[in-house]
Amino acid sequence: MIKMKIIKKYNLLFLLILLLILTCSVTNHDDTVMIPMRDGTKLSTLLIFPALKQKQYPAILIRTPYKKENAVPKYRYLVENNYVLAIQDARGRFDSEGEFEPLVKEGKDGYDAVEWIASQRWCDGNIGMIGQSYDGWASYCAAVEQPPHLKTIIANCAPVDLFMDFPYRYGVFIPAVLSWCDIIESNATADITGHQMQLIGNKDWVSLLNYLPVSELDYKIFSRKLDYYQKWIQHNRKDSYWNQSCSLEKLSNIKIPVFIQSGWFDTQLIDSKLAYNELLKSENKNVKLTIGPWGHTDKESRYYNGEFMGEAADEINLYREYVRWFDYWLKDENNKIMKEPLVQIYAMRSNRWYYLSFMQNH
Repeated sequence: MIKMKIIKKYNLLFLLILLLILTCSVTNHDDTVMIPMRDGTKLSTLLIFPALKQKQYPAILIRTPYKKENAVPKYRYLVENNYVLAIQDARGRFDSEGEFEPLVKEGKDGYDAVEWIASQRWCDGNIGMIGQSYDGWASYCAAVEQPPHLKTIIANCAPVDLFMDFPYRYGVFIPAVLSWCDIIESNATADITGHQMQLIGNKDWVSLLNYLPVSELDYKIFSRKLDYYQKWIQHNRKDSYWNQSCSLEKLSNIKIPVFIQSGWFDTQLIDSKLAYNELLKSENKNVKLTIGPWGHTDKESRYYNGEFMGEAADEINLYREYVRWFDYWLKDENNKIMKEPLVQIYAMRSNRWYYLSFMQNH
């Protein structure tokens, strides 16, 4: 009888301890909010909070036209490092209100999103942005607008000047941008099976684009005119239309720290080099540049298109570097990342990394 009472007592104690553990081990939770922009348009934003409960957190904002939910697995590591992750559908995309006009409307929306996040009671006022490709472009655009609470950005494989790379290349229009328009118009990124993206990739774009005038290509491919494509054609020089957005000339506005990452096979490599050089000229001393033997990706690898790039190709753990960068600038952690060389370049033939310190000596 006494033994039974002891067993029951310990069982009860075990249950109480288990209940306490489950109560204290709060899993990170999600919340979707509609963030108002200055013109009243509301943009759908997914907020993911860390499991570790505290009164305030630094936050990382990602702004994307590719469906916010798709970015969660990729950036979950930031939540695991105790950042609130805010992923926002760009204006007019998926759950956000308004009309999507690619490339030219990201700056002010980025500013408003940053400052809204900073005003929330759970935010400690330290906000960073990160993004690959268009999402990295959105980070540049927001930084140019100088929102007070944006402390740093990480731009991965990102365009930076619309007349140097996309949709113009060195001032010449690129009809091939219509393959990207196809991704947008078909909402291909919402198809988690990848089937829609595969269909786009399998199209005979050489034949489709072999047509003049280019002003009629959108109708030929989509059986309708695309307003934004027509504007790209009409505004064939850097006029007031393009001035709404980011450009090389505006990068001097960026005073905050910038981490630029690209690869030798990246389609946007020219932009990363141009951005670095422009920031160097503007005397921003807190700029980090990493170029590896990779393609259009923000993740290290030893292989590109199945070809071995060398034993040292993945020597740098990019995700770890992104966390260290954010920890230094958003959490004031003395991890000495700014004592290390700020330029990391992979030499293809020698298969080794070179570490340079141009910025510190400027």
